[in-house]
Amino acid sequence: MATPTPAGFSSEQQWSAMRSLLAQAGYTDTDILRQIGSRSIAGLSRLSGEDLARATADDSVRSILIRLFLLGRIVSAQDAAIALRPIDLDAWIDAGLLGATDHEVTSRIQLLPFMGVLIATDPPPRTGPGTEPPEDWVMGIGGSTQTLAALTVRRDVGRMLDVGTGCGVHALLAARHSGAVVATDINPRALAFTRLNARLNGFDNIETAVGSFFEPVVDDRFDLIVSNPPFVISPERSFVYRDAGMERDGAVELVIRGCAKHLSPGGMAFVLCNWVQPEGEDATGRLRSWLEGSGCDAWVCEVGRLEPELYARQWIGHTARDSGQALERRVARWVGAFREQGIAAVSSGHIVLRRRESDTPWFYAPPGPFPETFAGVVGDRIVSLFDALTFLQSATDEQILDTPLAVPPDARIMREFAPGQDGWEATETRIVRSEGLLREGRLDDATVHLLMALRPGSPPREAIAHLAAHSGADPAQITAPAVGVVRKLIERGFLIARPAG
Repeated sequence: MATPTPAGFSSEQQWSAMRSLLAQAGYTDTDILRQIGSRSIAGLSRLSGEDLARATADDSVRSILIRLFLLGRIVSAQDAAIALRPIDLDAWIDAGLLGATDHEVTSRIQLLPFMGVLIATDPPPRTGPGTEPPEDWVMGIGGSTQTLAALTVRRDVGRMLDVGTGCGVHALLAARHSGAVVATDINPRALAFTRLNARLNGFDNIETAVGSFFEPVVDDRFDLIVSNPPFVISPERSFVYRDAGMERDGAVELVIRGCAKHLSPGGMAFVLCNWVQPEGEDATGRLRSWLEGSGCDAWVCEVGRLEPELYARQWIGHTARDSGQALERRVARWVGAFREQGIAAVSSGHIVLRRRESDTPWFYAPPGPFPETFAGVVGDRIVSLFDALTFLQSATDEQILDTPLAVPPDARIMREFAPGQDGWEATETRIVRSEGLLREGRLDDATVHLLMALRPGSPPREAIAHLAAHSGADPAQITAPAVGVVRKLIERGFLIARPAG
């Protein structure tokens, strides 16, 4: 039996009234997180029920709305009628958004404010044995949602594609800077929620298409593609949002190859994914093979890696309510399947692509372990990274020497001292970036002197000449090593190249 999906209001006037009352009540991620004492909507489940009850115990409209739509609590019909004005309570019930029994009201959706949009989705599943969510359950906003939203570049584009859209959050975020958005999913209920959310937020540029991955857009091209696919590597076929029904990381391979095929020239794709570390094989080489002949530059960022048992426990714990022997049998089944498929570990991270208009694409996987972390919205920083790696690929040493350089404003050089026999002694010098893509590296004295000699907007050639003049060194002998250092600093984002044109 299919899980019912809320139909929503029948008139734009009612949708507009709903948006207005939520905005006036301060039903926004900023105001709600401040009130309940959480850093993110995804972190809501880590707060205790007592803390949440205390934070929303008053009779303000926002507290009533939080109890009803965010926490899934029972609210009296009287309180609900007050909070939901000017829309009549019966209209909310007829729209399938609320359920009523006697003098009490409950919400049939969870309503999540996120990055300036409102997302309606299925309520969180109940806890306890035998209470796993249905197969077509539509997941809300988790950590992976926040990660992908922060990674995605927010620049005006013509056409955008959200592959495996789920509740439509990435389609909605992109609708604000895209001429047209296409959202695909194999789960019809997910697309129903996407359409509901488009109306809730007042977007009329989102089209939904049911089908597996790229099947609904077989001949189309897009300027931006985003995908948070069912990337979990699992022997189960329990949940549409999680399990793709393919061996190993076949779903991720399909998505990466599909993104490359469907990008317009200059277009970018952002994919959150897991991929396997096979026994005795080079995982990076496997990922590289997915993109051979694709015409796309690729940045692979691994942020974590788990052995099979830990990976199984992590993902089983997301949905299963098993414990004791039942849990151990399930874990053993996953681990056994991984062993049969030759999986030594599973990596998590993201892959970003940009279609080339000319020249040979590059493939960049920073050396581990897990060198890339980030804070805040970093889409523009990723574009800058792609520009830097593209410049380095074709630039000769002479071009490097004559290219004006800039130092990012958040860069800092830090020297560490420790007590020694003769007093404080310098032990380590580091360079860090503290905003966006967070970077850190060790510096030797020669590199510190080179960085100190660089003037904003000046090329390395001038700094090298300055160093040679003050040290008495032969410029010809220090130029080649200095160019190598400059290349590495540009690659890691500690210097920004400003090539002419």
